[in-house]
Amino acid sequence: MPSSDYMVEQGLTGQRFQGIVELRQYTLHPGRRDDLIDVFEEFFIESQEDCGIDVGGLFRDQGDANRFVWMRGFRDLEDRTRALESFYGGPVWAEHRDRANATMIDSDDVLLLQPCGFRCDRLVEVTATAAAISVRAVAGIWVSDRADNLDQLATSDVHDLLRTQLQTCLGLWRSHPGPNDFPALPIRDEHAVVWLAVFPDPGNCSDAMERLHCSLGWQQLEERLSHAGTTYQELPLLPTDRSRHQWMLRAFHPDERNARDPGFVAP
Repeated sequence: MPSSDYMVEQGLTGQRFQGIVELRQYTLHPGRRDDLIDVFEEFFIESQEDCGIDVGGLFRDQGDANRFVWMRGFRDLEDRTRALESFYGGPVWAEHRDRANATMIDSDDVLLLQPCGFRCDRLVEVTATAAAISVRAVAGIWVSDRADNLDQLATSDVHDLLRTQLQTCLGLWRSHPGPNDFPALPIRDEHAVVWLAVFPDPGNCSDAMERLHCSLGWQQLEERLSHAGTTYQELPLLPTDRSRHQWMLRAFHPDERNARDPGFVAP
Protein backbone atom coordinates (compact mmCIF):
# COMPACT_ATOMS: atom_id res chain seq x y z
CA MET A 1 0.00 0.00 0.00
CA PRO A 2 1.47 3.40 -0.94
CA SER A 3 2.54 5.59 1.95
CA SER A 4 1.23 9.06 2.77
CA ASP A 5 4.54 10.42 1.48
CA TYR A 6 3.43 9.09 -1.92
CA MET A 7 0.23 11.08 -1.49
CA VAL A 8 2.18 14.29 -0.93
CA GLU A 9 4.49 13.73 -3.88
CA GLN A 10 1.67 12.86 -6.28
CA GLY A 11 -0.78 15.60 -5.30
CA LEU A 12 -3.27 16.78 -7.92
CA THR A 13 -3.12 20.17 -9.55
CA GLY A 14 -6.92 20.29 -9.36
CA GLN A 15 -7.26 21.97 -12.78
CA ARG A 16 -10.10 19.71 -13.87
CA PHE A 17 -11.84 20.29 -10.54
CA GLN A 18 -12.43 23.83 -11.80
CA GLY A 19 -14.63 22.41 -14.58
CA ILE A 20 -17.01 19.46 -14.16
CA VAL A 21 -17.09 17.45 -10.94
CA GLU A 22 -18.85 14.21 -10.12
CA LEU A 23 -19.71 13.44 -6.49
CA ARG A 24 -20.33 9.69 -6.32
CA GLN A 25 -21.84 7.78 -3.38
CA TYR A 26 -21.87 3.98 -3.55
CA THR A 27 -24.00 1.78 -1.31
CA LEU A 28 -22.12 -1.48 -0.77
CA HIS A 29 -22.87 -4.96 0.44
CA PRO A 30 -22.17 -5.27 4.18
CA GLY A 31 -18.50 -5.77 4.94
CA ARG A 32 -17.33 -5.16 1.35
CA ARG A 33 -16.12 -1.54 1.52
CA ASP A 34 -12.45 -2.36 2.10
CA ASP A 35 -12.61 -4.86 -0.77
CA LEU A 36 -13.77 -2.10 -3.12
CA ILE A 37 -11.16 0.34 -1.84
CA ASP A 38 -8.40 -2.23 -2.37
CA VAL A 39 -9.44 -2.76 -6.00
CA PHE A 40 -9.97 0.94 -6.60
CA GLU A 41 -6.63 2.06 -5.19
CA GLU A 42 -4.68 -0.66 -6.97
CA PHE A 43 -6.27 -0.44 -10.41
CA PHE A 44 -8.56 2.58 -10.89
CA ILE A 45 -6.53 5.66 -10.00
CA GLU A 46 -3.72 5.83 -12.54
CA SER A 47 -5.85 4.12 -15.20
CA GLN A 48 -8.47 6.88 -14.97
CA GLU A 49 -5.86 9.62 -14.88
CA ASP A 50 -4.27 8.13 -18.01
CA CYS A 51 -7.63 8.79 -19.68
CA GLY A 52 -7.64 12.44 -18.58
CA ILE A 53 -9.73 12.12 -15.41
CA ASP A 54 -8.67 13.80 -12.16
CA VAL A 55 -9.39 11.31 -9.38
CA GLY A 56 -9.93 13.37 -6.27
CA GLY A 57 -11.01 12.56 -2.74
CA LEU A 58 -11.66 8.90 -1.89
CA PHE A 59 -13.54 8.52 1.39
CA ARG A 60 -15.03 6.12 3.87
CA ASP A 61 -18.30 7.55 5.16
CA GLN A 62 -17.83 7.45 8.94
CA GLY A 63 -21.61 7.53 9.41
CA ASP A 64 -22.30 4.49 7.23
CA ALA A 65 -19.93 1.52 7.15
CA ASN A 66 -21.39 0.44 3.79
CA ARG A 67 -20.91 3.70 1.90
CA PHE A 68 -17.94 4.72 -0.26
CA VAL A 69 -17.75 8.33 -1.46
CA TRP A 70 -15.45 9.72 -4.11
CA MET A 71 -14.97 12.60 -6.52
CA ARG A 72 -13.51 13.02 -9.96
CA GLY A 73 -13.10 16.00 -12.25
CA PHE A 74 -13.12 16.89 -15.94
CA ARG A 75 -12.34 20.07 -17.87
CA ASP A 76 -15.80 20.24 -19.50
CA LEU A 77 -18.66 18.05 -20.70
CA GLU A 78 -16.91 17.11 -23.93
CA ASP A 79 -13.79 16.11 -21.99
CA ARG A 80 -15.95 14.08 -19.59
CA THR A 81 -17.61 12.09 -22.38
CA ARG A 82 -14.31 11.36 -24.10
CA ALA A 83 -12.56 10.36 -20.87
CA LEU A 84 -15.35 8.08 -19.68
CA GLU A 85 -15.58 6.37 -23.03
CA SER A 86 -11.83 5.79 -22.91
CA PHE A 87 -11.76 4.42 -19.36
CA TYR A 88 -14.89 2.25 -19.41
CA GLY A 89 -14.03 0.99 -22.88
CA GLY A 90 -10.47 0.19 -21.85
CA PRO A 91 -8.68 -2.93 -20.68
CA VAL A 92 -8.25 -2.06 -16.99
CA TRP A 93 -11.97 -1.63 -16.35
CA ALA A 94 -12.77 -4.72 -18.42
CA GLU A 95 -10.37 -6.82 -16.35
CA HIS A 96 -11.37 -5.64 -12.87
CA ARG A 97 -14.97 -4.40 -13.14
CA ASP A 98 -16.51 -7.68 -11.94
CA ARG A 99 -14.54 -7.52 -8.68
CA ALA A 100 -15.61 -3.93 -8.14
CA ASN A 101 -19.25 -4.40 -9.12
CA ALA A 102 -19.56 -7.44 -6.86
CA THR A 103 -19.15 -5.14 -3.83
CA MET A 104 -21.94 -2.75 -4.83
CA ILE A 105 -25.67 -2.60 -4.20
CA ASP A 106 -26.14 0.81 -5.83
CA SER A 107 -23.71 3.08 -7.72
CA ASP A 108 -26.22 5.52 -9.24
CA ASP A 109 -26.18 8.18 -6.50
CA VAL A 110 -24.18 10.66 -8.57
CA LEU A 111 -24.31 14.45 -8.75
CA LEU A 112 -22.90 16.34 -11.75
CA LEU A 113 -21.54 19.61 -10.41
CA GLN A 114 -19.79 22.83 -11.35
CA PRO A 115 -17.83 25.09 -8.99
CA CYS A 116 -19.32 28.31 -7.71
CA GLY A 117 -15.86 29.86 -8.12
CA PHE A 118 -15.06 31.21 -4.67
CA ARG A 119 -11.46 31.37 -3.51
CA CYS A 120 -10.18 29.63 -0.41
CA ASP A 121 -7.33 30.19 1.98
CA ARG A 122 -3.85 29.11 1.01
CA LEU A 123 -2.49 26.01 2.71
CA VAL A 124 1.02 24.71 3.22
CA GLU A 125 2.52 21.43 1.99
CA VAL A 126 2.51 18.52 4.40
CA THR A 127 5.97 17.64 5.71
CA ALA A 128 5.01 14.95 8.24
CA THR A 129 3.29 11.68 7.43
CA ALA A 130 1.06 11.96 10.52
CA ALA A 131 -0.44 15.21 9.23
CA ALA A 132 -1.86 13.48 6.18
CA ILE A 133 -3.14 10.49 8.16
CA SER A 134 -5.13 12.59 10.64
CA VAL A 135 -7.05 14.60 8.03
CA ARG A 136 -10.85 14.57 8.19
CA ALA A 137 -13.46 15.96 5.81
CA VAL A 138 -17.16 16.79 5.84
CA ALA A 139 -19.50 17.16 2.87
CA GLY A 140 -22.86 18.89 3.01
CA ILE A 141 -25.43 18.27 0.26
CA TRP A 142 -28.61 20.29 -0.29
CA VAL A 143 -31.06 18.80 -2.80
CA SER A 144 -34.31 20.13 -4.24
CA ASP A 145 -36.59 19.43 -7.18
CA ARG A 146 -36.48 23.15 -8.00
CA ALA A 147 -33.34 25.07 -8.90
CA ASP A 148 -34.69 28.35 -7.53
CA ASN A 149 -34.91 26.82 -4.03
CA LEU A 150 -31.12 26.56 -4.06
CA ASP A 151 -30.22 29.91 -5.63
CA GLN A 152 -29.65 31.42 -2.20
CA LEU A 153 -27.04 28.75 -1.42
CA ALA A 154 -24.61 29.23 -4.32
CA THR A 155 -23.70 32.71 -3.09
CA SER A 156 -20.79 34.45 -1.45
CA ASP A 157 -22.89 34.92 1.73
CA VAL A 158 -23.27 31.17 2.24
CA HIS A 159 -19.63 30.55 1.32
CA ASP A 160 -18.55 33.21 3.83
CA LEU A 161 -20.81 31.72 6.52
CA LEU A 162 -19.26 28.29 6.04
CA ARG A 163 -15.70 29.59 5.88
CA THR A 164 -16.15 31.85 8.93
CA GLN A 165 -17.61 29.10 11.13
CA LEU A 166 -15.51 26.20 9.85
CA GLN A 167 -12.28 28.23 9.63
CA THR A 168 -10.85 25.96 6.97
CA CYS A 169 -10.43 25.52 3.25
CA LEU A 170 -13.66 24.56 1.52
CA GLY A 171 -15.23 24.19 -1.90
CA LEU A 172 -18.77 25.06 -2.97
CA TRP A 173 -20.42 23.52 -6.05
CA ARG A 174 -23.84 23.58 -7.65
CA SER A 175 -25.53 21.29 -10.15
CA HIS A 176 -24.36 21.40 -13.74
CA PRO A 177 -27.29 21.42 -16.19
CA GLY A 178 -25.66 18.75 -18.33
CA PRO A 179 -26.60 16.99 -20.51
CA ASN A 180 -25.23 13.63 -19.44
CA ASP A 181 -23.65 12.42 -22.67
CA PHE A 182 -22.52 9.13 -21.08
CA PRO A 183 -25.90 7.56 -20.24
CA ALA A 184 -24.33 4.27 -19.17
CA LEU A 185 -23.58 6.09 -15.91
CA PRO A 186 -26.78 7.75 -14.64
CA ILE A 187 -26.78 11.02 -12.71
CA ARG A 188 -29.45 12.34 -10.36
CA ASP A 189 -32.12 14.61 -11.81
CA GLU A 190 -32.47 16.79 -8.72
CA HIS A 191 -30.80 20.16 -8.28
CA ALA A 192 -28.05 20.30 -5.66
CA VAL A 193 -25.56 22.53 -3.91
CA VAL A 194 -22.59 20.80 -2.26
CA TRP A 195 -19.88 21.99 0.10
CA LEU A 196 -16.77 20.10 1.13
CA ALA A 197 -14.49 21.14 3.97
CA VAL A 198 -11.21 19.57 5.01
CA PHE A 199 -9.72 19.65 8.52
CA PRO A 200 -6.21 18.87 9.80
CA ASP A 201 -7.38 16.50 12.56
CA PRO A 202 -10.53 15.03 14.19
CA GLY A 203 -10.62 17.54 17.05
CA ASN A 204 -10.49 20.51 14.72
CA CYS A 205 -13.27 18.96 12.65
CA SER A 206 -15.51 18.35 15.67
CA ASP A 207 -15.04 21.88 17.02
CA ALA A 208 -15.70 23.43 13.63
CA MET A 209 -18.90 21.50 13.02
CA GLU A 210 -20.20 22.44 16.48
CA ARG A 211 -19.51 26.11 15.72
CA LEU A 212 -21.37 25.86 12.44
CA HIS A 213 -24.42 24.04 13.79
CA CYS A 214 -24.72 26.42 16.76
CA SER A 215 -24.35 29.61 14.73
CA LEU A 216 -27.37 31.83 14.21
CA GLY A 217 -26.65 32.19 10.52
CA TRP A 218 -26.71 28.40 10.00
CA GLN A 219 -29.90 27.96 12.00
CA GLN A 220 -31.64 30.69 10.01
CA LEU A 221 -30.48 29.11 6.76
CA GLU A 222 -31.79 25.69 7.82
CA GLU A 223 -35.17 27.17 8.70
CA ARG A 224 -35.54 28.97 5.38
CA LEU A 225 -34.59 25.89 3.38
CA SER A 226 -36.84 23.51 5.32
CA HIS A 227 -39.84 25.67 4.45
CA ALA A 228 -38.77 25.53 0.78
CA GLY A 229 -38.81 21.72 0.78
CA THR A 230 -35.05 21.32 0.50
CA THR A 231 -33.39 18.22 1.96
CA TYR A 232 -29.93 18.22 3.51
CA GLN A 233 -27.39 15.41 3.94
CA GLU A 234 -24.15 15.76 5.89
CA LEU A 235 -21.36 13.20 5.44
CA PRO A 236 -18.46 12.78 7.90
CA LEU A 237 -15.63 11.51 5.72
CA LEU A 238 -12.34 9.72 6.34
CA PRO A 239 -9.86 9.85 3.41
CA THR A 240 -8.51 6.50 2.24
CA ASP A 241 -4.77 5.84 2.10
CA ARG A 242 -4.53 7.04 -1.48
CA SER A 243 -7.04 9.87 -1.38
CA ARG A 244 -5.30 12.37 -3.60
CA HIS A 245 -7.50 15.42 -3.54
CA GLN A 246 -5.18 18.38 -3.18
CA TRP A 247 -6.85 19.45 0.06
CA MET A 248 -5.91 16.09 1.56
CA LEU A 249 -2.25 16.81 0.92
CA ARG A 250 -1.78 19.98 2.92
CA ALA A 251 -1.69 20.85 6.60
CA PHE A 252 -2.44 24.12 8.33
CA HIS A 253 0.44 26.30 9.46
CA PRO A 254 -0.31 28.93 12.15
CA ASP A 255 1.48 31.69 10.25
CA GLU A 256 -0.25 30.92 6.97
CA ARG A 257 -3.87 30.28 7.97
CA ASN A 258 -5.10 33.69 6.86
CA ALA A 259 -2.78 34.19 3.91
CA ARG A 260 -4.49 34.73 0.57
CA ASP A 261 -3.34 33.18 -2.67
CA PRO A 262 -4.86 35.11 -5.61
CA GLY A 263 -3.88 32.32 -7.99
CA PHE A 264 -5.76 29.54 -6.22
CA VAL A 265 -9.44 29.00 -6.96
CA ALA A 266 -11.42 26.46 -4.98
CA PRO A 267 -12.13 23.50 -7.27
